[in-house]
Amino acid sequence: MMKTMPKKTCVFAIFATISVFFAGCSRTDVAEEDARDRESPSMRRGMELEQVGNLDGAIHSYEETILNHPRLGIAHLHLAILLQEHRKDYIAAIYHYQQYNALRPDAEKQDMIKERIRISEQLLATQLRADTTNGREQQRFLADNQRLNQRLSQIEGEKAALLDATNLLAQQIADLKADNERLRRLVDRLQTSSSASDNTSNRERSLLPRLKELIMSESATASTTTSTPTVETPATAPTMTTAAEVTTPALTTPAPTTVITPATPPPATTTPVATAHTYTVQAGDSLFRISERMYGDADHWKRIRDANKDHLGADGHTVHVGQVLVIP
Repeated sequence: MMKTMPKKTCVFAIFATISVFFAGCSRTDVAEEDARDRESPSMRRGMELEQVGNLDGAIHSYEETILNHPRLGIAHLHLAILLQEHRKDYIAAIYHYQQYNALRPDAEKQDMIKERIRISEQLLATQLRADTTNGREQQRFLADNQRLNQRLSQIEGEKAALLDATNLLAQQIADLKADNERLRRLVDRLQTSSSASDNTSNRERSLLPRLKELIMSESATASTTTSTPTVETPATAPTMTTAAEVTTPALTTPAPTTVITPATPPPATTTPVATAHTYTVQAGDSLFRISERMYGDADHWKRIRDANKDHLGADGHTVHVGQVLVIP
């Protein structure tokens, strides 16, 4: 990598370049015109600023000189060299080089100025290619950023749906545990009541262990499912006529014979009835959340996807707020 020249050295180099241009002019009329241009007060002010290293101030002074005296060729030349060497503004430098050539068509340094114009054009092409490459890279980064933001929003929606499903399952598990505990207490109460009653028939005593076994079996089966089972309490499931519910430990009269009808096991979980209706997508919705809301189970999201596959996003499962979906 080339080291940057000190500012004072750069100033002297630019000034020396301009001096070489002036020395190369052998024709008397061109030299006299250049000398006459240097006598302009604004031109002298610009040259003084250039000599002390204030290149930006010199550029401003030359621009003012050209604005007030556009035919001062030497001002165009000084300004072109500073724009090329200091500002790297190759388009403006080429323009002022050409203006000097137009005002001094007979100058011997025409060839040198043309060479400087050629160098400026090459540097300008390199500069434009770099700007174009940087622009394409920036557009690519912006597109990648937008795509990642869209994916992040989709993942956040799916995460929210999964959290809702997890909370629902946790609540169902807690309800099942509470039902199991209640059933255990009820069975223990039935056993205690039957053992305390001397008049309970042998048939009733033989059915109590079987009733407990059935209830425990139903509870174990329900705890493995994701939906809350319908548990029938002994007050409605078994048909019972007994005096065992009486809290008095001993009866003075014989109790009637108890007839116990075992509870019918709850029906197995069935697939939701396929009655088609519609649903309008709300903020934060996804196929998982809609399935959970409509069916009570997030596992049926594929049915909604298959029924609306022509209206979903390119990935096959993206929904939009306000979109109307068919719920099979």
